[in-house]
Amino acid sequence: MDDGYEVLAAFYDHIYAFRTQDVAFYVTMAREGKAPILEVGCGTGRMMLPLIEAGCEIYGLDASPAMLRILRRKLADQPQLLPCIHEGDMRTFDLGKKFAQVFVPFRAFLHLDTIDDQLSALRNFHQHLLADGRLILDIFAPSYRLMSNDRVQMPLPAQHLADGRMITVLDQTTYSHRDQRIDVERHLDTVFPDGTLKRSIEHFHLRYIFRYEMELLLRQSGFRVETVYGDFDRRPYDYHSGEMIFVARPL
Repeated sequence: MDDGYEVLAAFYDHIYAFRTQDVAFYVTMAREGKAPILEVGCGTGRMMLPLIEAGCEIYGLDASPAMLRILRRKLADQPQLLPCIHEGDMRTFDLGKKFAQVFVPFRAFLHLDTIDDQLSALRNFHQHLLADGRLILDIFAPSYRLMSNDRVQMPLPAQHLADGRMITVLDQTTYSHRDQRIDVERHLDTVFPDGTLKRSIEHFHLRYIFRYEMELLLRQSGFRVETVYGDFDRRPYDYHSGEMIFVARPL
């Protein structure tokens, strides 16, 4: 069944191959903290597999069957890990287990449309954390410069595959300031060695969140914010930061 990620899942690892700094950050945080760890939005394993390789005890949750099929194939030679992969909604999942750390990387939280959805997810994370556990969640810092334009084109770095194909991605992004919503039309082009072009078009949206709005959501969900980083090198958040990385603990 098409869950909306069928096309993206097949190319996800290639499209985001350039993103490595966040992986290094979460591996470091995992090593500095305790286990077990839950990654919410584990997808095809871009983050989870390096955490496994680092020796972390980690569980994964994702709502996309297409993404999880790819992850399970990658773990075929480690069948003991397959029971740690779960399909579920971040608002309602119940794993019957407590975790020392819950990671929600790469803007996964921004797929939630409403305040009720956001609070439901955060309260669910809280429910799955040990009393001395911590939540680490990253979202992008809204850019006033970009949002001053109602529509923005954002290309991603081209990726050259071993079989000679080239993948290019262009996101046409429309901002709805009233709803704090970004609607994305993604053009995913595959150029074959003979010059043949195949284009897929996908649509998705994100709800952008400002810093103190996020802090209030966390507080209303039973968390205290320990720190807010502005990038994956752990620099403090400021106006020019492109990222907002929240580290929070249960009250």
